[in-house]
Amino acid sequence: MFIILVLFLITMVVFISVSYKKSTVIQPKLIDLELVGKYMSDFEVVGVHLGERKWHIINYVEKHNPVELIPEPKNKYSSKAIMVEVEGVHVGYISESDLDEVHDIISRPYSARVLEKDYSNSFLNLTIEINHS
Repeated sequence: MFIILVLFLITMVVFISVSYKKSTVIQPKLIDLELVGKYMSDFEVVGVHLGERKWHIINYVEKHNPVELIPEPKNKYSSKAIMVEVEGVHVGYISESDLDEVHDIISRPYSARVLEKDYSNSFLNLTIEINHS
């Protein structure tokens, strides 16, 4: 009888923890990129390999998540830096070679989303898509 009670309690704890994890997972929000413009440009996000960023991207970032691009004129490495946020979480930056183009794009109405997340052999790659006029 004691063994049955212990097994029952273990089963309940596992069920409750799995149910809790399912309810706290951030679900991707689909957005209609056709509302903003007629051009789409893809950009790789850099700096995604850093500890907490990498963990967050692997566990929570999904294709089609909305992206916000935030200029950082006071960034200590580049006054042209553009931070990439996915659902309010900093996940990386636009690469130095793309900064002028992205600054030009975000000076007008735009929308952006995650295009692809690739994690294989401990290598993480995140690509965003910007829809603009």
